[in-house]
Amino acid sequence: MRSHPLLEAQFKGIEDMYGRIAHSKEGQFRLAQAEQILAEATRLGVIGLEKLAKDAGGAVAKLASLIAEVRWACRFAEKGASVEILRDRAFGRDAYTPDLQLSFPSGLYALVDVVGRSHHHAPITELLDAGIKRERLRSYVQQALGGKLSESPPDGNGRDRVDDLARLVVAEALAGLKAAAADGLSNGWVHVFAMGPVWRYEIQPGAQDSFPILDEVVVRPGEECLASFVFEPSALDEGYAGGGTFGWDGDTDHARKFLSDIRNKAEKRNALPPEHSATVFLVAVENEEYYLSPTEVLSALTGARSWPPHGRPLQHPRAVEAAYRTCWKPLLDDWDYGPNSQYRMMNYGAFGDSDCPWAREISGVFVWQSGDLAVRWFPNPFARPEICDPRLLEIGFSVRKDGTRSLR
Repeated sequence: MRSHPLLEAQFKGIEDMYGRIAHSKEGQFRLAQAEQILAEATRLGVIGLEKLAKDAGGAVAKLASLIAEVRWACRFAEKGASVEILRDRAFGRDAYTPDLQLSFPSGLYALVDVVGRSHHHAPITELLDAGIKRERLRSYVQQALGGKLSESPPDGNGRDRVDDLARLVVAEALAGLKAAAADGLSNGWVHVFAMGPVWRYEIQPGAQDSFPILDEVVVRPGEECLASFVFEPSALDEGYAGGGTFGWDGDTDHARKFLSDIRNKAEKRNALPPEHSATVFLVAVENEEYYLSPTEVLSALTGARSWPPHGRPLQHPRAVEAAYRTCWKPLLDDWDYGPNSQYRMMNYGAFGDSDCPWAREISGVFVWQSGDLAVRWFPNPFARPEICDPRLLEIGFSVRKDGTRSLR
């Protein structure tokens, strides 16, 4: 097992917790991640790194969320902030404790809570590969998945539903692959169909030069083709699964879950100790869900836009007009709220929506997007006056809506 000296020092005295993580699924991957980010945070002078081991509790999922906290600590430290990672219950047993506290050279002090958004895939390849080896099939199998197996639901119940569906589909696919092998077929497709509780497979023999398009697979009335599996002789000593195509049906609402996570943090603010009632409060999102795009994030927080701007209202809501007359004007111009915008604002997002009073408890939202490895920074000009600090415009992160350059 690979050595991780910095992390092992953190786990001194609780080596059993380290061992539980090391021997769990994804354990070695997460330990390597933790060692790397721990070295970076140590170099940057981040305080409170003992939380990485002390609060992980031997759980690899908890370690993954703590790694996200340390990543954000490093990002803030790189911009010149003094950063402390707060232990759970650092503000007391009955008080709400965020993840980080920051102090910038300007004198700005802030609290930060970190939110993780992960992508989920149906475990088709894993289940299929295990089944092929268990049944001692000698085929290399690739899959073409329909929308129900390609979506990444934003919540746990939806992800459990996709996983259950994957198990049923793989069981039917394996039955088809076994039947094809028994018939002496070395190449072909196995289509998996469902109509309510009735499942069946269909074998289409012959070598294929392309993946099937599921919408073109002939189905019976009321039936649905959930997946197709292309099989051919394995070049290895055993059969295996891997590769394929997928499609997304767009049924999940990741933007809504994104706002729900932020709202959850905002509503915890009331449980902060009284001395932090006027402290700048930020939410930092580690977004690894690629179905939650930068455009969806922008629209969720600052409003949906349309083009051309015909019919654009002559007057914005009072809060927008008031903020536009202050130092927030350049930001609002970039957000397309200004009179010369090429877009029409269809709504004002969570920040400017009067139906989202909870958003006034958030001083701003950071989003790290795994797709382009960019940090997008959305200070909230409509937050409560006590926590709406103009110094947030000058903390080293781009406030442009595209995250690429400064307003100046």
